[in-house]
Amino acid sequence: MDSNDDNKGPSGKRCKTKNLPKTVPGFCMQAYQKNTVTEGPKTAGSAENVQPKTVKARTNFAAKCGRPGFPLAASYAGRNRPFRWLVPLEMIDYDVYLPIMTDGLREPSKPYGACAAQGLWDLLTRDTTSHRVLNALPRMIFPLRRALNAGASDHWRVGVRALKTLQKLTSAGKDGRVGYALVPYYRLLLPPLNRYSQVADVNSNDGVNQCIKYNIADLCYQTLLLLEYTGGQCAYSNIKYLIPTYENVVVCCKKSVRIGTVTDTDDATTTLHL
Repeated sequence: MDSNDDNKGPSGKRCKTKNLPKTVPGFCMQAYQKNTVTEGPKTAGSAENVQPKTVKARTNFAAKCGRPGFPLAASYAGRNRPFRWLVPLEMIDYDVYLPIMTDGLREPSKPYGACAAQGLWDLLTRDTTSHRVLNALPRMIFPLRRALNAGASDHWRVGVRALKTLQKLTSAGKDGRVGYALVPYYRLLLPPLNRYSQVADVNSNDGVNQCIKYNIADLCYQTLLLLEYTGGQCAYSNIKYLIPTYENVVVCCKKSVRIGTVTDTDDATTTLHL
């Protein structure tokens, strides 16, 4: 069969094929060739169909910080104080705002993470009776666990904020009831700390004070010591079950692992001052 038969019409006569122009991109060498057409600009859709791009906040704290009614506002100009209180601390509802600020610990964008951490620490320090902290404690556990998990995933600044928050929780109030109340939640809070204790050469700051850096392993060990010291008789067995490498506070004092200051006494033993 002849190849020219493809160009024949129904009557058997050869018909001329019409070469359609080739569409090529603009501003190229092919645009100067014969039988070519350049691509035109893309048609713009109507303004009604175009949806604005919105950046979704990672945490509930970042979504609410700075809005009307929120007692805390981020300050971009302050160096040592990344935020400012809009209402007195005595008027703040701990049940509502402590879980929100705990969730903001894992916020990576500035200055929300440091703002949430410093605001949370101010509230924990101000409650001298620990009554309001105890009421909000069950709703703070899961946000604190998420912050510890984020810190264990190499976000060390978030981990430092979470560990310091856990330390301040143990010492919240003058009666020491918060330390006892944390013992049932060890199974949720302590598993991420196994990752912290294995990194001995990592230093990081908390985002609040850029000049002070903390060793991750040392800060984790200090947190465990405080949990045992404030958790009562059952604290050590629960910590040892979840973190097998942890040693008793008496053994740690003999090895000069310090929280605060460790001083020698007359009978060649060591005492721990918190």
